[in-house]
Amino acid sequence: MLQPAATVQSVRRFFLFRGWWTTTSRNTTVRLALTNTIAVYTAALLLVITMSTSAAESGRYGARKKYTVEMAVLRHLTASSVALLQAQVDLCAYDARRAGQTD
Repeated sequence: MLQPAATVQSVRRFFLFRGWWTTTSRNTTVRLALTNTIAVYTAALLLVITMSTSAAESGRYGARKKYTVEMAVLRHLTASSVALLQAQVDLCAYDARRAGQTD
């Protein structure tokens, strides 16, 4: 089993052998690291803002469609229901008159 110090040493050898560790650590400063971090967080924030704006616009479109299309359909349905009820009342009145005439 490797000791922690030996593990760290083997990791250093791995990255040093490939040249990644030395170029990264030599070129990276605290200021550059903070600048990169802020840039990544800013990009993520802009992405979230864009997605939330898109979702809000989609919600507004759905509400607009509901009140323009679906409410018109409900008004037509109500009007046809009223017409059917009126036809039923007229039919009952006709039957009552007809039954009164034959008696």
